[in-house]
Amino acid sequence: MKISDRLSSGVVGEEEFAVTKIWTPHFDEMDHHLEMAGLSESDLQEIKQLGVLLEPYLDVVLKQFIGKLQSISDIWEFIQKYSSIESLTTKMISHVKEMLKGDFDERYVRKRLVIAQVHYKIGLQPQWYMASFHMLQNGLIDLISNTMVNREHANHYIRVLLKVFNLEQQLVLTEYHAQYLDGIKDENDRVKKEIKADIGTTSQNLLVISKTAQLAMQQLKRKGEQAFSAVHQTEHHSSETQLMAHAGFTQMKRLSEEMKRIKSCITEVQQLFGLVKESSWEIVELINIVKTIADNINLLALRVETESRPFISKNAKTEQVAKEIRKLADETRESVFRMIQLIRLNHNCIDGMVQTLKMAGEQMEVGMESSRQTKGTFKGIVSGMDENLHVVEEAAIVIETLLADIVEYHAIVDNIAVTVEELNETASRL
Repeated sequence: MKISDRLSSGVVGEEEFAVTKIWTPHFDEMDHHLEMAGLSESDLQEIKQLGVLLEPYLDVVLKQFIGKLQSISDIWEFIQKYSSIESLTTKMISHVKEMLKGDFDERYVRKRLVIAQVHYKIGLQPQWYMASFHMLQNGLIDLISNTMVNREHANHYIRVLLKVFNLEQQLVLTEYHAQYLDGIKDENDRVKKEIKADIGTTSQNLLVISKTAQLAMQQLKRKGEQAFSAVHQTEHHSSETQLMAHAGFTQMKRLSEEMKRIKSCITEVQQLFGLVKESSWEIVELINIVKTIADNINLLALRVETESRPFISKNAKTEQVAKEIRKLADETRESVFRMIQLIRLNHNCIDGMVQTLKMAGEQMEVGMESSRQTKGTFKGIVSGMDENLHVVEEAAIVIETLLADIVEYHAIVDNIAVTVEELNETASRL
């Protein structure tokens, strides 16, 4: 505990460095420091005597002390930054005189505490204070040794002086250490506040980010579910289209086979019509023979009639036979002529039908070629549908896996949001 906390309340000013302290009147610890230094009542009286003896020489000793400080660059830079030679000399003379008075009361303690507080505030390291203190102590010891002839008295006063310096060091270093601990506490409080503020800001930012991430993950989850549903619908439609494509391919295959059979039948009909046409020509030849016979019969009838005229009166029956023969020949010729016309008409019809069948065969060939191309197209469609269905199935598996990952990430983001809220609550309690 700081000595300043054991002393009476009050405000102590130190020129450029004003330090405010709340003093608690309590001298138990001061008694402890006196005991630690080994100072007795007789020592206090002797230190006053020593002060009277050394006072005429203090200016010289302290000037030598200041000169030694100037030779130490680190200490001298510090002195130049926060003081001056004149100010430092004046303060040191006053300081040493107070030490040699032996009045270690509340006022004395206050000034030593202020010295420690100022040293800490300006950043003077304890090792430099101890080094300077040691040089001042050695200077006074040399002064005692040089001014006192009696070595026993000189050694006794030196021991008393060392006790006073020990007390001075205890007071200053104890307060310095207390200030150091307060500084650490203040720094810890400052860092704690900064960390609290940083944690609060970070937790708030994380909370906003986590909320945004939650919303984004929810939207992503919904879109993933929609995509998964769309892929499944596409897969279903692709399966139906695949079945229809297979059915169309089968029907085209059947149609191609039917067209082949029709073409075969047309070829057979063409062949039959060719045979009928050949038979018709043979019939025409037979008719021509019959016509020739009829013409010959007609000529024979004319001849019989001509030859039988002188004997008409004699043979009427013969004449009658000749007329019948001629009539039969005429009817036969007319019938033959009519048959020839019908056969020619039949030939024309057969030629037309053969030509039509030929054209039908050619169109059938074109149709079969188109059927083959359509069959190939359907085959490509079926193959493409099979491949597309395979791709859709793979896509469905990938999206299903992605959806599962999204659900897992959504749970992780929810956990992060809960953690951030807990962090925010923790930061608010700091």
